[in-house]
Amino acid sequence: MSDTRESPALDIMGLLQKRGAEVSYADPYVPHIEVLGQRYEAYDMTKGLDGFDCVAVITNHARFDYHQVAREARLVFDSRNALHGILPGPGCRVIRL
Repeated sequence: MSDTRESPALDIMGLLQKRGAEVSYADPYVPHIEVLGQRYEAYDMTKGLDGFDCVAVITNHARFDYHQVAREARLVFDSRNALHGILPGPGCRVIRL
Protein backbone atom coordinates (compact mmCIF):
# COMPACT_ATOMS: atom_id res chain seq x y z
CA MET A 1 0.00 0.00 0.00
CA SER A 2 1.33 3.43 -0.89
CA ASP A 3 2.08 6.03 1.73
CA THR A 4 -0.95 8.29 2.13
CA ARG A 5 0.43 10.41 4.99
CA GLU A 6 -0.05 14.13 4.36
CA SER A 7 -2.22 13.43 1.34
CA PRO A 8 -4.37 16.47 0.50
CA ALA A 9 -6.98 14.11 -0.96
CA LEU A 10 -7.70 12.68 2.50
CA ASP A 11 -8.24 16.17 3.91
CA ILE A 12 -10.58 17.07 1.05
CA MET A 13 -12.52 13.82 1.42
CA GLY A 14 -12.87 14.48 5.15
CA LEU A 15 -14.13 18.03 4.60
CA LEU A 16 -16.67 16.85 2.02
CA GLN A 17 -17.73 13.94 4.23
CA LYS A 18 -18.34 16.34 7.17
CA ARG A 19 -20.62 18.41 4.93
CA GLY A 20 -22.69 15.36 4.07
CA ALA A 21 -21.29 14.57 0.66
CA GLU A 22 -21.07 11.01 -0.59
CA VAL A 23 -17.42 10.58 -1.48
CA SER A 24 -15.40 8.02 -3.34
CA TYR A 25 -11.86 7.90 -4.62
CA ALA A 26 -9.79 6.25 -7.30
CA ASP A 27 -6.09 5.55 -6.93
CA PRO A 28 -4.19 2.85 -8.79
CA TYR A 29 -1.70 2.53 -5.92
CA VAL A 30 -3.98 2.64 -2.85
CA PRO A 31 -6.66 -0.09 -2.80
CA HIS A 32 -8.41 1.16 0.35
CA ILE A 33 -8.28 4.03 2.83
CA GLU A 34 -10.01 5.19 5.99
CA VAL A 35 -11.30 8.73 6.39
CA LEU A 36 -12.96 9.88 9.62
CA GLY A 37 -13.56 6.28 10.64
CA GLN A 38 -15.13 5.25 7.34
CA ARG A 39 -13.38 2.72 5.13
CA TYR A 40 -13.39 3.26 1.36
CA GLU A 41 -12.41 0.89 -1.42
CA ALA A 42 -10.82 2.40 -4.52
CA TYR A 43 -13.32 2.98 -7.31
CA ASP A 44 -12.66 1.18 -10.58
CA MET A 45 -12.85 3.93 -13.21
CA THR A 46 -13.52 1.40 -15.97
CA LYS A 47 -17.08 1.32 -14.53
CA GLY A 48 -17.57 4.86 -15.82
CA LEU A 49 -18.02 8.27 -14.23
CA ASP A 50 -21.57 9.19 -15.18
CA GLY A 51 -22.86 8.44 -11.66
CA PHE A 52 -20.75 11.18 -10.06
CA ASP A 53 -21.77 14.82 -9.67
CA CYS A 54 -18.14 15.94 -9.64
CA VAL A 55 -14.72 14.42 -10.23
CA ALA A 56 -11.85 16.10 -8.39
CA VAL A 57 -8.30 15.59 -9.65
CA ILE A 58 -6.17 16.04 -6.53
CA THR A 59 -3.18 13.92 -7.53
CA ASN A 60 -2.08 13.50 -11.13
CA HIS A 61 -1.40 9.83 -11.93
CA ALA A 62 -0.06 8.79 -15.32
CA ARG A 63 -2.21 5.64 -15.11
CA PHE A 64 -5.50 7.60 -15.22
CA ASP A 65 -7.26 8.09 -18.52
CA TYR A 66 -7.92 11.83 -18.40
CA HIS A 67 -9.58 11.69 -21.81
CA GLN A 68 -12.18 9.42 -20.17
CA VAL A 69 -12.59 11.91 -17.32
CA ALA A 70 -13.17 14.79 -19.76
CA ARG A 71 -15.52 12.65 -21.83
CA GLU A 72 -17.67 11.16 -19.05
CA ALA A 73 -17.68 13.52 -16.06
CA ARG A 74 -20.28 16.25 -15.63
CA LEU A 75 -17.99 18.50 -13.62
CA VAL A 76 -14.24 18.23 -13.08
CA PHE A 77 -12.31 20.15 -10.46
CA ASP A 78 -8.75 19.88 -11.79
CA SER A 79 -6.29 21.03 -9.13
CA ARG A 80 -3.31 19.53 -11.00
CA ASN A 81 -3.94 20.76 -14.56
CA ALA A 82 -4.16 17.10 -15.57
CA LEU A 83 -6.70 17.87 -18.31
CA HIS A 84 -4.53 20.55 -19.92
CA GLY A 85 -4.99 20.36 -23.68
CA ILE A 86 -7.90 17.89 -23.43
CA LEU A 87 -11.22 19.14 -24.73
CA PRO A 88 -14.11 18.32 -22.40
CA GLY A 89 -16.96 16.30 -23.80
CA PRO A 90 -20.48 17.67 -24.23
CA GLY A 91 -22.00 18.48 -20.87
CA CYS A 92 -18.65 18.47 -19.05
CA ARG A 93 -17.46 21.58 -17.25
CA VAL A 94 -13.82 21.80 -16.10
CA ILE A 95 -12.72 24.11 -13.29
CA ARG A 96 -8.98 24.56 -12.94
CA LEU A 97 -6.93 26.15 -10.20
